[in-house]
Amino acid sequence: MATLADVANKAGVSKATASRVLNGKTTVPVAPATAARIQAAAAEVGYSPNPVASALVTGRSNVVALLLPYLDRPYYSSAIGCLEALTQQAGYDLIVMCSSRCGVADIADCRWPVDGLVVLDSYDVLLRLLQRTDDRVRPVVALGGLLPEGVDAVRLEMGAAAEQAIRHLIGQGCRKLAYATSPATPVATSERWKAFLRVTAEAGIEPVSIPIPGESRPSARDAVAAYCRDHPDLDGLFCHNDDIACGAIRALLDAELRVPDDVAVVGCDGTVTAEFAEPPISTIALPIADMCAEAWTMLLRRMENPDLPICSTTFSGRFVQRRSSCRDRARTGR
Repeated sequence: MATLADVANKAGVSKATASRVLNGKTTVPVAPATAARIQAAAAEVGYSPNPVASALVTGRSNVVALLLPYLDRPYYSSAIGCLEALTQQAGYDLIVMCSSRCGVADIADCRWPVDGLVVLDSYDVLLRLLQRTDDRVRPVVALGGLLPEGVDAVRLEMGAAAEQAIRHLIGQGCRKLAYATSPATPVATSERWKAFLRVTAEAGIEPVSIPIPGESRPSARDAVAAYCRDHPDLDGLFCHNDDIACGAIRALLDAELRVPDDVAVVGCDGTVTAEFAEPPISTIALPIADMCAEAWTMLLRRMENPDLPICSTTFSGRFVQRRSSCRDRARTGR
């Protein structure tokens, strides 16, 4: 494997000069002819700059990190895919870390030499990052629903779409409604829960929540099955995400209940899973690709100019009706 010394010898320059050209250090000028000779020598001997060495010289690693709560949820997988494509197109590598595996402290301390961070749906991680005052303070863009002030943010507003979804369930004749959500979700501050409380109060319906430990399909199946055994009059489910909706529908079908005729179901996130389930699941579609693109644009700007004013953009969810909640078949073609 060719070394920097090989390039320097071939080009007839010092290692320091070769390093300045090949590792991107521009504060000390190098004559264009010399730079060209060094580049030609590197190509001839097959030298590739060490990214770690380049980071030490330039202070830039061309690596960014995505910090999120889970790796195995379809919504977060979509975010990973979107950001990986965007970063690669711009010549960056992407590191992904999740707080459910690493813990809030470790993920916020992110010891990798990254140039910037995108933080998705991780309020505690953001607070820890914003409180840093040491030499590992890096550009941060926040992405999600509940976000603190004082950081570049791509905000997600779901209250209006959630209200529309719950009114839709009531309009389908549901009177015994429940909201199925993870105990880890900050329900008191969730736009979806607040929308559920508002709309059920207007309709004179008692608001009920079903805790789903782990927020997985099996745990949703088990929790909804247990709830239905004690509350056989359940006729409508509003689910925190599409995974919970899938698990809930499995429980209902196993109990020989019809969806949507006996129990109408709505999910959230707008994942491909919801579209191809049977029955296809009504959901609140979230513009994750557009949100990730905006977050990446913000992070690029912040990395180039750390002194820019804080900026914020808001995207909204959109309610999509499908057969899982439509008892009036004429109102949906799916």
